[in-house]
Amino acid sequence: MEQDPRSYPVAILPGGDAPEVHQHQTQAYFKSYEQQQPYYQNQYPQSHTILGAEDPVEPKEKRICGVRLSILFFVTTGLLFLVIVALALVGGLLGSKISSLETSYPALASNVAAIAGGSTSGGNDQIAPIDDNTNTGTETPPPSQTSSAPVSFSTNVVVDGYRYVGCYYDDTQRLLIDQPAKGNSSMTNLMCSRICAGFKYFGTEIGIDCYCGNRIEERTPSAKANEWDCSVKCPGNNRGRKEVCGGDWSITLRRPLSSRLVPKIPHQKRPYAFQTSGIPTSFQVFNNRTKWLQRERAASNAEASRQADYLKDEVAMRVAERLLDVKRTFSLTLDFGAYTNSLARALTNPNPDPSQPDADIPPLATKIGKLVAADSSQKALFRDAELEFNKEINMERVVLPYEEGPLPWEDNTFDMVLSSLSMHWINDLPGVLGQINRILKPDAPFIGAMLGGDTLFELRTSLQLAEQERRGGIGVHVSPLADVKDVGGLLGKAGFKMLTVDVEDIVVEYPDTFALMEDLQAMGEGNAVLGREVGAIGKDVLLAAEGIYRELHGSKVEDGTVRLPATFRVIHMIGWKEGGDQPKPLPRGSGEINLRDVLGTK
Repeated sequence: MEQDPRSYPVAILPGGDAPEVHQHQTQAYFKSYEQQQPYYQNQYPQSHTILGAEDPVEPKEKRICGVRLSILFFVTTGLLFLVIVALALVGGLLGSKISSLETSYPALASNVAAIAGGSTSGGNDQIAPIDDNTNTGTETPPPSQTSSAPVSFSTNVVVDGYRYVGCYYDDTQRLLIDQPAKGNSSMTNLMCSRICAGFKYFGTEIGIDCYCGNRIEERTPSAKANEWDCSVKCPGNNRGRKEVCGGDWSITLRRPLSSRLVPKIPHQKRPYAFQTSGIPTSFQVFNNRTKWLQRERAASNAEASRQADYLKDEVAMRVAERLLDVKRTFSLTLDFGAYTNSLARALTNPNPDPSQPDADIPPLATKIGKLVAADSSQKALFRDAELEFNKEINMERVVLPYEEGPLPWEDNTFDMVLSSLSMHWINDLPGVLGQINRILKPDAPFIGAMLGGDTLFELRTSLQLAEQERRGGIGVHVSPLADVKDVGGLLGKAGFKMLTVDVEDIVVEYPDTFALMEDLQAMGEGNAVLGREVGAIGKDVLLAAEGIYRELHGSKVEDGTVRLPATFRVIHMIGWKEGGDQPKPLPRGSGEINLRDVLGTK
């Protein structure tokens, strides 16, 4: 705006002379300016900005948070455009994926229907019977888990000896009705297969339920469900495995590849209140597959493994010696955990009693009509199949699965069961003892030996001290073993009578710890504990353990060298299956002789 000249201050001459005259002149100037202002503004439109006017100021642009509105609008528009482009790309990819799934689902449905022997066309479809003579190999893995369903589900794992049939609806009208549901909070498909041993079909449902049956109930319309309906994870999964056990009102159905692979085991009344045979225990200590691989690798090197058989051969000789006190013959005997057949070699020894070298005692193999050698390691079992001792004994070799499960023999099959240095690797020891009692004939013996107690305590303590000193912690390198005071209780709870349990220590000397560890590997006795540290022991720990071993346990021999002893504690056990003619203890209080008279005490 223009400034009114009258508002200007009145000029005062120096000294203050004639102020009124100067004021008069100023007022005359104001009057003249007011009269001439319109004229000047018309003639010179810009002249009014020269006298008394402020410089023109451009209008200020609006800002938001200190940012010009034009810049903010440009940035927002760009970001919105990028978001729209990204959404368009994601939508296109999802649409392509859904289209491919919709295209592949008919093939998936037809494959499942072909496996189940049924159809997915809907309507009045029924479940067709399945031919028992098809697919005699390993189980066909389930079809790929692709579908157009909005719910994702986990994978079906392969169960050895069984074939995946499919997912079926299983409401109040049950598909498998031959046996009520068996629930278990640690259920897996493998556990259900063992529960249903002897049945034609088995299936898991709602995670914990296991159903068994010899036929499938036919229905109209079809009971065939979508694969994603069987999406409940098995509660027995471990180490992150995402195995499914059916779903809500849906069952994952499987059948054996051959009915001969899974023998039927009649139900037995539980004689004790802990884990029974046929159902694996939820508490696992050893990795069965790791142990199987260790034994397979050890037996692959026949020369090294034969040199390391000294311990197994010695224990087998001591187990065989216990047959000298049994005055009977055995038409069918089982060597459970035969490994490299040390027991068979001991039975063919021409001198079965080392304490009587001059006695004319025939080999113990003459007491045995047939020996069934069973083990999970095929290479170890057949390593010495060409040696001469095989001609001196009637022996059959049977390869067992490395996973613990029901023993594949009927009740009351064997006249005797032997076992030498194999049962210390069993997770479910009570269950296995119960199964051995089941397959024995009445009044038949079980004679076994296993490592236990303080076996290899020298190596254990040396490694613990070395790791504590070098790494500040302790790892698991030696397996936990059963104690002698527990073995007798387990035999009694498994149903054995007239028990005998004794312990002996076998001490072997080695030049150093490395020789001991090499021999343990050649024996197939490496560490197989679940959760063990993967990889070899560090060089610094091994060197420290060697020094500690020598200092704490080493002993000098005559030539001045230091020998390192290793103690193997062997638990020998004998138990008899209850029989009609077996001696039984008298009732309590029926004794007629006072022990004081016998012992001569007052």
